[in-house]
Amino acid sequence: MSVTLQNLYDRIDDLRVDTSSGSVDVASEGLRAINAQLDELQSIHDWEHTLKEFRFRYYPRVTKYGPLPSNYKNPRALAPISNFLDEFRRLEPSIFDHLVSVYERDNYFSIFEDSTGTYLQTFMYRTRAKSTTINLDTSLTGDGTWSANTVTSDAANIAADNIVYYENTGSITFDVTVGQSVNNFAEIVNSTMSAKDLTDYKKGKVFCKLGIPSVTNLSSITIRLGSSAANYREQTITTQTNGEALVAGVNFLGFDLESATTTGSPTLTSITYVLFRVNYTASYTSQMNFRLGEIFASTYEDMIFRYYSTNTVNDISVPTTVDRFDGTTNDTLMFPDIFKEALCYGAASELLLQMEMPEMATKRERQAQEMIASLIARWPAKTLFPEPPSLFPGSQWFL
Repeated sequence: MSVTLQNLYDRIDDLRVDTSSGSVDVASEGLRAINAQLDELQSIHDWEHTLKEFRFRYYPRVTKYGPLPSNYKNPRALAPISNFLDEFRRLEPSIFDHLVSVYERDNYFSIFEDSTGTYLQTFMYRTRAKSTTINLDTSLTGDGTWSANTVTSDAANIAADNIVYYENTGSITFDVTVGQSVNNFAEIVNSTMSAKDLTDYKKGKVFCKLGIPSVTNLSSITIRLGSSAANYREQTITTQTNGEALVAGVNFLGFDLESATTTGSPTLTSITYVLFRVNYTASYTSQMNFRLGEIFASTYEDMIFRYYSTNTVNDISVPTTVDRFDGTTNDTLMFPDIFKEALCYGAASELLLQMEMPEMATKRERQAQEMIASLIARWPAKTLFPEPPSLFPGSQWFL
């Protein structure tokens, strides 16, 4: 039977001995003491009873996934759903890029944080998914010819840049001259690419990096892929591929081919046309140096990331799981019944100190710690910790 908050209150009343008028209130001081014990349990151990799952699609050449749920605490396992035995090795985020570049012989992941949340960084060597380049974008005429639409759009000064780029040996840059056309967008196009067969990628995504000088009054990005200017698939996006907002700087974009709008009858076996458009409001100002990196397509593999969560309580009314009790007496512990005594002895110790009964408080605390030690031995943590770089060939690159 699940342990409710009321069950904990009742047991704490038994353990603190003095429940007379004027002593501490189990529904206020007691609630805080119980939550403090839950915090302590979480601080000293990762418990199997708090495990949660985060599912996502892995795309080759895409390494950042998330953000992870706010209740993420520590990693337990990462693997493809098709083969949960094919697990990943954890690295420190500071060495992830270096190691992947010199030792692409295993599955790796790291956990990193930035201003927008906590993310998975992954590289999968053994995967059924695949990727293909659509256009390297290293020169204006390297594969077909890139041109700016200066008649019905605000794009201008298209050029190749072999000094500043994101990958390979170059990038395509263009400016936005607001008012050059009557439309509130700027677009560049390549209609003479060598034919690319995207048949295997029709349920995948098309990715690229785009440098944006200013996002103030910029609304969205559109891409068209097709066999001609009249036969294409189109999708417009308003965020980066992981859901983050577009930013002034480098943006990683993903366009879903499966949900793209179809115009005409594009031939997926012979994609020769690509159009890239930046959309904005009438208040947008002229900008220099939009920068487009390599365009590629990827299929995906379904993944599952199991993690220890910060949650300890079942909120019955929603239902969901939460970090702490909020005073609702029929909410229950996520832990088995055997945890009840350890929590109550620990909470009773805190209340006994408030009641100026230090000897009894010390006794209850000692008993609680003995119980917790037994629980840890019964349910050892299986947390994945970062492996030292010295275990990998090529480690001299980052040691």
